[in-house]
Amino acid sequence: MAFLKGWTVINLPEAQDITIGHTPYQPLPSSSPPSYIQPGYLINLLRNLPTANPHLETLQFSQPTSSELPIPIPPNISLARLASLGASDPEIAYPIFNLLITDLLSPGRPPIFLGLDGLAHAMQPGTGYTAPNLKPIHPHELMILEWYFRFLSGQQRLPNGGIVMAATSQSNAPKVPSLDLALSELEGSIVTRVGQSVPKKERNPFVRYDERVLNTLKTGGEVQVQRLQGLSKEEARGLMEYWAKSGMVRERVSEGFVGEKWAISGGGVVGELERAVVRMRV
Repeated sequence: MAFLKGWTVINLPEAQDITIGHTPYQPLPSSSPPSYIQPGYLINLLRNLPTANPHLETLQFSQPTSSELPIPIPPNISLARLASLGASDPEIAYPIFNLLITDLLSPGRPPIFLGLDGLAHAMQPGTGYTAPNLKPIHPHELMILEWYFRFLSGQQRLPNGGIVMAATSQSNAPKVPSLDLALSELEGSIVTRVGQSVPKKERNPFVRYDERVLNTLKTGGEVQVQRLQGLSKEEARGLMEYWAKSGMVRERVSEGFVGEKWAISGGGVVGELERAVVRMRV
C-alpha cells in the first residue's frame, strides 16, 4: 500500500541478519551510550533504497553539507544517486545514510514507511557481536536498530507522516520475556477469533526484564498491537471452494479434505493453505 501511495519505503527485512553477528562492525566515535555501526549492512540498505523507491530519482538533495564529510557532495544530486554514492564505499555509508534520512525527513518530502521483520531478534539481551569489554553488544546499541526504535517508540517523529511497523511471529523467534510482557501490557486481555481469551501476563519476580525493551514498547505511548491469525475452518472452506470453482483444485472439497489441509497449513495460514491445496497437485 505504501508503494501504491508513493511513500518512501525503508524496510529492515530480517532483524536476525542484523544481530546474528556475521557482518563487519565498528564503534561509532564519540557515541554515548556506546553505539556500533555495520557498514556492510548499511551498504546493502542504501543499494536497495533506489530500487524500491524509483521516485527518489526525481527528488534532489536539498540539505546543507558539512566540511567534515569524507567526500564532497555534487550539486543538484538526486536522492537515488546519493544513496548509490553511499553504497559505493563502507567508509562513507554511515554519513551518507544520515544525510539521506535528514533530507527525507525535511518538509515537503513523501511520507515514510519504516518496517522491521523478526522483532524478537532485536529485543534479545545480546547479539552475536562483542564489545571491547568482551560482553555481548545489546541489539539497541547497534546504530541501525537504535535509529529504528527511536521512531517505533515515538521518541522521534515522522514529520511528513507515515507508518512505523514491526512484525514478529511464533516461528523462528527466540524467547524474550521482556518482549512478551511488553506486548501483553499493550494488548491487555484480548479475545481471539475462536473466542479464546489471551490473559494479560504479570511480571515474574524471578525474571530479569530488559528496561530498554519495556521502554520502547511502553504502555501509554502510540504503539498498537494487532494480532494476526489464520483462517477459521469455515473461511478456509470458502476459499477452497472458490479455488475449486476456478479450476485450480480438482479434489472434492469435503469436510475431511478441509480439515486435513487446514491442519497442515498451520491452522489456516493463507500462504501455507495455498501451498497445501493448490500447489500439492500430482
